[in-house]
Formats: sequence, C-alpha cells, structure tokens
Amino acid sequence: MWTIQSTTAHLQSANLTAKIDLAFPNRGLSDVNLNSINLPLEHTLAMQLSKPPTNEPEKQLTAYTRESDLIATYGKQANQANHAEFMWRYMTSTNETQSRVGVEVVATLQTDELYQPAILTSQTALTSGNISTYSSDGTWVDSETNASTANAIAILCHFSNGASYLEIAHPMDAHGFRLDCSGESIRWEFLLLDQEIEKGVIRRARIQGWWCSEPLTRDAASELITILANSPLPLTT
Repeated sequence: MWTIQSTTAHLQSANLTAKIDLAFPNRGLSDVNLNSINLPLEHTLAMQLSKPPTNEPEKQLTAYTRESDLIATYGKQANQANHAEFMWRYMTSTNETQSRVGVEVVATLQTDELYQPAILTSQTALTSGNISTYSSDGTWVDSETNASTANAIAILCHFSNGASYLEIAHPMDAHGFRLDCSGESIRWEFLLLDQEIEKGVIRRARIQGWWCSEPLTRDAASELITILANSPLPLTT
C-alpha cells in the first residue's frame, strides 16, 4: 500500500498510485495515476502549515506506515511554532454502479508554548473542463468563474478523459474557501484551521480527495459528503 524511500512515500494500489515528498507536505500528492491513467493534476491536498507559504522543507521527525495509513510527524521551526502530524489514509467506496478510491488527510496540530496561531490550508491545482462546488447549505453551484464560494465545503471536477475528482473538507473544518479559475489551471484552497492554540490543546482537521474513473454524479458526491460529515473524528492517529 504505502512504502517509504528516503523522504518520498509511494502509494501503490490496484487502482491508484501517487507519491508524496514528506519533506514538503505543502507540495501534496503528485504523479497521481487512476487505473494507469495519468490525471491532469499539478498538486492535490497540499498541506500548508506556515503563513506566508515557504519553500523551506518541514522539520520531519518520523514517518511510518500502518495498514492503509501513512503517518509523518513534524517539529516546530522558525516559520511556525507548532508540532504537526499528518496521516494520509487510503480509502475505497463502492455503490451499485461506481467504485471510487480516495485519500483522507487527518492533520493534528499542538504546541508546547502558551499561545500560538494554528493556521492550516489545503491547496489543489488541476486542469478540468467542468467544476461545481457544494456549499454548507446543501446546494451545488456551477463554478467556472471566480464566483463567491466562501461557504463551499466540497468541489467536484470532471476531466476530459471521463474521470472525476471530488474534494471534501469536513464541515466542521471548512473555515474558508478560495477558487481561482483565471489561469490555465484551476486552483483552490480550503482553510482548515485558523485559531490560536495553547499548551496541551490538540486541534485536528480532515479533508478527503476521491477519484473515480467515470463521471461522478452530484448525487453520488453528495453521498460521500454526507458520510464524511457524519463520521466521528479519530481520537488518535
């Protein structure tokens, strides 16, 4: 499932392959292949801890695998004073007509200082012919421009090769959303954490990415959104 070679982790399953540079979690999943098809993704689920963004590597402490999980821990450094842990979990889901594969990211932040800002975003960039966003009030909206989408908790993309990608922030962790359709690639960012944390307090946030080799309907996407919204947060990672 997951293997680690130096600072690079590889995901290898029957349907989905990808890799992550663990020194740079802010570069996200790359080289994503679905059923041997290379998808038009620049980066996916890129976890950004520092603000402003930096090109410096994160201070990785440990990395290991556990069944369907890849787990990496990071220490505090000059640009951010929090300890972080990321868990990437490989997932599958099947209904009567479609099978989907996905990766869930569970981020954990804590500090050993009195008060520190905890800011975490997830960024994705890709090329897609059709996108729509799902808001917290349960409605889908076609979003082919930089329209106001601040209350979006999910985005659904359909590629020209017939495949689909759905990204979902847990409703309790979706604190903001920005969409940029002005360039050659479509880019978006979910704000998952934006608060101060104190010593001894742990904050977690979840986001999922789902791939399907066929066009994923809005009804099927809504089902996956509901499942995540109703699932309990793991007490530990």
